[in-house]
Amino acid sequence: MSKRFRWSLAVAALALLIWWLWPAGSPAPSASARADGGAASSVALAADLDGSDGGPEATAASLSGRVLSGPDAGVAEALVVAEDSQGRLQQTRSGDGGRYRFDGLAPGGWTLAAQAGAAIAAPLGPIPVSPGDDLRDIDLSLVPGVAVSGRVLDLRSRNGVPGAQLQILATPFSTLSGPDGRYRFAAIPAGRQTLLVLADAYLPRKVAIDYPGGATAAGLDVYLRPATHVEGTVVGPDGAPVAGASLWLWRYQATDEGPALAPLGVTSDADGRFAADVEAGVCRFVARSRGRAEGQSEQLDLAEGQRRTGVQVRLGAGGEVDGLVLLPGGAPASGGQVQALGGAGRWPVGQAPIDRSGHFQLAGLPAGHLALVADAAQARGSADADLSEGGQVEVQIQLGDGTVDGTVVDADGQPVGGALVVARPVGLGAAGERQTLSGADGRFKLSGLSGNRFDLAASKDQGSAELRGIAAGTHGVQLSLAIGRVSGYVTTPDSGGVSDFTLSAEPEVPGHGRPRSKHVLDGRGEFSLPLAPGAYVLRATAPGYADGEARGVSVAAGQETAGVHIELRPSGTVEGLVLDATSGAPVVGVNVAIDRSHAWAVGRTGSGGAGGGTSGVDGRFVIRDVAPGNYALFASSPDYEQNWPPPSVAVQPGEDSPSVEVRVHRAKGNREQEYAGVGLSFFPNRQGNMQVVEVFPGGPAWEAGIRSGDEILAIDGQPTAALSMGDVSNRIRGPVGSEVTLDMQRGGNGPGYEVVVPRGDIKFF
Repeated sequence: MSKRFRWSLAVAALALLIWWLWPAGSPAPSASARADGGAASSVALAADLDGSDGGPEATAASLSGRVLSGPDAGVAEALVVAEDSQGRLQQTRSGDGGRYRFDGLAPGGWTLAAQAGAAIAAPLGPIPVSPGDDLRDIDLSLVPGVAVSGRVLDLRSRNGVPGAQLQILATPFSTLSGPDGRYRFAAIPAGRQTLLVLADAYLPRKVAIDYPGGATAAGLDVYLRPATHVEGTVVGPDGAPVAGASLWLWRYQATDEGPALAPLGVTSDADGRFAADVEAGVCRFVARSRGRAEGQSEQLDLAEGQRRTGVQVRLGAGGEVDGLVLLPGGAPASGGQVQALGGAGRWPVGQAPIDRSGHFQLAGLPAGHLALVADAAQARGSADADLSEGGQVEVQIQLGDGTVDGTVVDADGQPVGGALVVARPVGLGAAGERQTLSGADGRFKLSGLSGNRFDLAASKDQGSAELRGIAAGTHGVQLSLAIGRVSGYVTTPDSGGVSDFTLSAEPEVPGHGRPRSKHVLDGRGEFSLPLAPGAYVLRATAPGYADGEARGVSVAAGQETAGVHIELRPSGTVEGLVLDATSGAPVVGVNVAIDRSHAWAVGRTGSGGAGGGTSGVDGRFVIRDVAPGNYALFASSPDYEQNWPPPSVAVQPGEDSPSVEVRVHRAKGNREQEYAGVGLSFFPNRQGNMQVVEVFPGGPAWEAGIRSGDEILAIDGQPTAALSMGDVSNRIRGPVGSEVTLDMQRGGNGPGYEVVVPRGDIKFF
């Protein structure tokens, strides 16, 4: 939680009292006193967050100037705000002739901004201020701003969130939501701005808004997702509490798209205790402390808004890996470093230098399977190791000699120099990546690669390109930065606008375009999205509605496809109770969904569809934004199994369905299952072909573009016509990080396509 947010909570009561009386769009008004009947002097709004007593030595500087609406037209009674790099604020009102003055400023960089009605002066600064400075004639020119108003809403209950802080980043302007969640900025700078929304017990939200000067953005509603509160303790190998350990969160994801491990900014106290608000989902808490191996909690399946206590993270005694790094020719490497990847998400757990004889030693490593990545002599290599608690192993790492070369071109096929080209080995992600820049002729060469296949990406300015599954030794790869744009608007079923929505673009055929998604906050419901050339399906999702889509959207290089209209569908709500089939008692923590893939752990990592809900302490669950239709309800939990057959429910638009009872019974042992695969199920169709039945959202097959109804024609070049279901399953599965090449046909009779899919940890209950 930021310093400014902690301070704002302390003054929230005062801010809410003056909220109705003062033009919003800036911090609360100061009790400024006119010093000379002209310029107003300022009073600091916040205490020195570093503990300074505000004495003369620390606050000896001044800033002054005028607020202008024209070349020499001063504006009186304009609100002028000053903010330093540590978030300390001062404000005042301009006097006669638009004159303002700030006294008692602490040394550092100060940013100034001004606002009068619907006009605003864009932030100026940071202005370097030294002790004793008296900086004058710093004029602030007002231009038409953007009036912004709306509500901050709870995503689950759709009720207003009071006391939320809304901050326009890179400016001193902020405000608080009122008792019913309403907020208002009298004026913010025109153009693209970033809005940060913070509220206690909710996940932070950061979204972009973009309006021209003079516009009014009313009805800009922002939805916040309730956080899950977790409390626990960190202990050492002997079970004693550990103080000062840093806490991290690993979130389960079947693919390596982006980092899965993130710092929480939380440390354990003197008794080893910690508390954190996190996003719901399948996750683990990770603790790190100097001198010990990092530890992990048990795997948690957290529900939205849940309070979970008693989580324990046990640090390890730490094991060692001793090894030797060899050049491609077999000679020892000299210099470089080795990184160890471990944990459920293969995150960095240690690193060490390579000495002149090619040796390295890693200590304090956690027990389990480790991937060791060496970077030396402009080459990379990797090896695997299994380490016991407090144990020691020896490994040898051979640096790679693979190469990939090609050319980066623009939309017209002309070479692009200075583009960043990145190769990531399938299965290792960023840890094994190599980078280079294209030359003036657009050519690039990546050498010293270790691995069989790589994902290539190129980027420069606003253009980007991506190719997946490129084999080592491939020559003449062409990465085209050709890019187009699609724009349009999203409406509700009654032709109204929608402000807070998610837009995704999916190529109609994998490999013909690149998928993209973005969160949009726009009171007009308008969107604009850069895309690689191709044909796409655009989908929009928004709270209160079932998703809508536009198919066959064609994007050409250097052109904009405008006027695309996506109409959201009416939706209903499914709610009910999860009950123990034997005792009839409510069961907490069971995931209920309208399709099996969203009930399982893999499906819940995806964002498509209405998803599901999790039963609370009273056994109740709610699934919102469900499209009208008839559904079976599927339940999953590590500890319970669903009674069969599953209950069914009919969803009507705009209505809550009758309450449904989902019966479960205690499972024998933990039902959690995990395998290395791509996250799909299949079955022979009437023609005897292997047809995809389900694709788990968030899994490798989903990310590769495979969808239900597609047919599997061949696996690594082997036609499936002569294979049994068991043979097909065994060929698709394999070690995590390895890849499988699938020849597919869209929908059974559509175009054929080939995808290289990395195998991931597919987890379900």
